[in-house]
Amino acid sequence: MKTGGIFESRETKDNINKFLKQFNIEIAYDMEELLKNPAGINSSGDMEAVIIHEAAVKKEQCKKLLYNIRSLLPEVLILWCCKEQDKDPQFEAWAFSAVGLRDIIYINEKGEIAVNLMLDALNSEHERLKRLEEEKNQKAGPDNISKRDKQPVKPKIVEKVVEKKVIVEKEIIIDRPRVVKGLLKIAAFSVSPGAGSTSMAVRLGEYLGSLGKTAVIEVDKSDSLQHAKLIPNCEYRSLPRQEDLDDAMYELYRCGFNIIITDYGCLFKTGTDGTLDEKNESAVNRILLREFIKADVKIGMAFTAPWHIGRLKFFARGSTEFEGLCGKPYEEMCFLTDGETARAQKILHGVRCFPRASEIDALIRILLPEIAPKQQKQPKKIFGILPGFDAWASNLGYRR
Repeated sequence: MKTGGIFESRETKDNINKFLKQFNIEIAYDMEELLKNPAGINSSGDMEAVIIHEAAVKKEQCKKLLYNIRSLLPEVLILWCCKEQDKDPQFEAWAFSAVGLRDIIYINEKGEIAVNLMLDALNSEHERLKRLEEEKNQKAGPDNISKRDKQPVKPKIVEKVVEKKVIVEKEIIIDRPRVVKGLLKIAAFSVSPGAGSTSMAVRLGEYLGSLGKTAVIEVDKSDSLQHAKLIPNCEYRSLPRQEDLDDAMYELYRCGFNIIITDYGCLFKTGTDGTLDEKNESAVNRILLREFIKADVKIGMAFTAPWHIGRLKFFARGSTEFEGLCGKPYEEMCFLTDGETARAQKILHGVRCFPRASEIDALIRILLPEIAPKQQKQPKKIFGILPGFDAWASNLGYRR
């Protein structure tokens, strides 16, 4: 079993790792490094839990840290280690409710961490994931075998430090959507200035507001959202400072929003040949790039005029410049063009392209099928099976 962690010191990490390795559990990933470079999260797909030592985090940064980890790893077990005398029931209640914190491991007055409790929690999570995988394999076919090896049962060698369990009262988040669970983040951006990312963000907000509590955020300082039509269950916000996007995301998540649509404007300033000006520091806003990478869906708005279409080369599958910044998000990315969709898709080496005039419900069914409302079946026609059948049936006095 592989885990990630944030610890106060290298010594603390090594001591805990040494103990856990006896049970085939390893702290293999440094969460601080992964948070600095979210594109590298794809290489940690076998991570099953994250262990956080509270002493390694500033008190005012605790909530933001948990929110960022949960945004990157929505299903991973999170264990929080803190001194028993420093426990904060209000913070614990928030963490259990807002980010799905599973367990808190208390540290006694001597500074000893109850690693046996940590071991229990990690083994339980590994067995849970193993059962889920086995159930999935059974549905897929009898020949499939679970890839997770059962953890060997060994005697516990450290006595429990904390005996009593912590019982907290969970907050209830209102306005739960009918189909969206957790937080869904959508990024709208323009390949060329003025390509229509704001219009797309507003259209998405109008549609997705019926599926969950939705917010549309504008970060390019254009103040275009002030002209958007107000609708129920959808809020519009313009950020005065782009540096505040991370805090704004966290605040919306804490307030129970289910869908956040961010209008990034022209995030990548490329030339007509699809290359970035490396000498221009503002060619890519790296502050906004961190949140852009975390988006579940990325929708680019593009022009196909001869002096614009070349810009798409920057986003093409295999582009070293784009992949160096964002990884390979092609499965979660698409582009809407004002024409020549097939040509644009060819330039992008197969990245999905759709006409700009596409209906939003059709796009959602393609990009987010798990939340798209089910289509109602059209009633079968009794008549009209053969050409001229309707007229013949009408002459006989039949009506639909």
